[in-house]
Amino acid sequence: VSSLCSVCSCMKVEFGKQWYQRRVRGVSRARSSVCRIAEFGMWPTFTKRGSLWLVRSYEGRYLAQRDNFADIRQRRSAEGGWAGVDIRAYAVKGNTNNDALWETNDGGEISLVNYHSGRFVFDVGSKPSGPEYGWNNAPVAQMIEDRYYGRWAWRKIHAGGNRFLLRNRDTGRYLFASGERVLTVDANYYNRALWTFEKVQ
Repeated sequence: VSSLCSVCSCMKVEFGKQWYQRRVRGVSRARSSVCRIAEFGMWPTFTKRGSLWLVRSYEGRYLAQRDNFADIRQRRSAEGGWAGVDIRAYAVKGNTNNDALWETNDGGEISLVNYHSGRFVFDVGSKPSGPEYGWNNAPVAQMIEDRYYGRWAWRKIHAGGNRFLLRNRDTGRYLFASGERVLTVDANYYNRALWTFEKVQ
């Protein structure tokens, strides 16, 4: 089944519930989409699943991955854990190249999977043994290729309106943004552990 895009009149082809763009043949960082609908609604391959969301920090920045975008979905567990991996999550000013798009859901416990790489936002920290009184020594949130020990899972805690705390299942730490740094901390300092969700697909 095919139809014309309501934004730019490019031809779309539908396979079941998945939409593809005949002229551009999918979305990638190197080959930008020709319209907003395609930008958010086209899957580069059949292997990507789940709804697409933008996730914004209390300061209005977008949760994103900024480098190492090779798709890891077909190579789960290839890196054998998180030791030695330094691919970080960031909070950035805009959704350049769709780097701030996440495959997730609106359930009570979620994973955050980067649209391009398939990597999970992951907590590499230890369980807090007591109050840490800030975030100066907090661990950096990493982008890891598989679901190790529940550290990929975040409990979505409603905090009023469209704001949520994201608490790690294994460590109990909160996902937290200070400027462009994304950390995992023991408490919601200055509301910087609050996030908002915008569904785009």
